[in-house]
Amino acid sequence: MSPTRRLASPDTAAAETLTGAEDVRWNLADLYASPEALDADLAQAEADALALAAEHRGTLAALAAEPDPAAGAARAAAVFDALAGVHDRAGRAATYAFLDWSTDTEDAARGARLQRVEEATTRVAQALVFAGVEWAGLDEATAGALTAEPALARHRHHLEVATQGRRHVLTEPEETVLAEKAVTGRSAWNRLFDETLGAKRFDVRGEALPLPLASAKMHEADRSLREDAAAAITN
Repeated sequence: MSPTRRLASPDTAAAETLTGAEDVRWNLADLYASPEALDADLAQAEADALALAAEHRGTLAALAAEPDPAAGAARAAAVFDALAGVHDRAGRAATYAFLDWSTDTEDAARGARLQRVEEATTRVAQALVFAGVEWAGLDEATAGALTAEPALARHRHHLEVATQGRRHVLTEPEETVLAEKAVTGRSAWNRLFDETLGAKRFDVRGEALPLPLASAKMHEADRSLREDAAAAITN
């Protein structure tokens, strides 16, 4: 027989089947052992991004005048390998902060950490804007010849997609402004939506439930319970 438990509400005698996932929580140790480790990694990502920009700005733009695609691809590979390393650090930090916050969107400390990480990753993105702009400035024939070289094989798909979208890339100052606005633009509205919905409670037969649990009731075998859950969410 499947293990069961009684619902917390005294108004119902229905039993809920345990799934074994009641106490499952995010295990973020594969990303960072502690938030302090995240802070150190993020600071390194920012430093690496600034150093990369200082060293390689103009490298990709100069490829337009390179007569040897193999030599040009080798230089481009050095830039994109370095970019990948920075994005990996920043992405790891962003993933940790978001998953940690998503477990409790009402926790002020987790929200503050997420905001801090988003601001830092925005600074990283601003420092690295030059690479996308310079690659977009290459004519399609040059870009195609470079991406066909073995040195850029691991970046080929990314670069082919970037080449296809090159006509939508603005100048570096404009792209930098767009990167800066990201943290207070669409992503901020998305976060506000998540926080608002995360704090919302839905009255299902006298039980105040967050949206995921209320939605789960809409898949119960009891049709009347499904109707009550749907009505609570709709209301």
